[in-house]
Amino acid sequence: MTVFKQTAKPSVVVSLGIGADIRAEEKLKEVLPKDTEFFGADPVMIPNAELFSKVGKFFPFAISADNGLHKAQIRLDNGSYGIVTVEHIKVLDFFLIMLERDFIDHVIMDNEGPEYDFIPMIAINNVFVKNACENTFAKNVKATNDGRKSTDRMKVPGTIKKAATDDLNKYV
Repeated sequence: MTVFKQTAKPSVVVSLGIGADIRAEEKLKEVLPKDTEFFGADPVMIPNAELFSKVGKFFPFAISADNGLHKAQIRLDNGSYGIVTVEHIKVLDFFLIMLERDFIDHVIMDNEGPEYDFIPMIAINNVFVKNACENTFAKNVKATNDGRKSTDRMKVPGTIKKAATDDLNKYV
């Protein structure tokens, strides 16, 4: 079942957090136009760099609200998860400077920590709209245990609910 309107125009797909799983990207590659671009970012190089290169261009960073070295829960080589200090790139810097894209059609987020911090930028504060990323919106956000208190994780569904009930033209 396709949950988005198909178009002949190529899309830009950005995956934030690969988690050693590119099934969603592979499915999108089947249904989106041939020249669709895929970009993926994850601080874990192995196996994500090789895996994601099958569908698009890989970047070895965590994407968050701020640049710098920060702790994040990441998938370790053995498949378990641990808190590790990794390099973070500010989401707008990633989109506008590294990818040189101000129009993102699809964002896939594997949320295990740093992505939580920029969800309000998308859904409430209109930071993306103010910075020429007018159509960026995250769908199917999955809240996982990143070591934060439960109350912090509970802010995510409220943020998404606010975006869903507000005038979506502000966000997409």
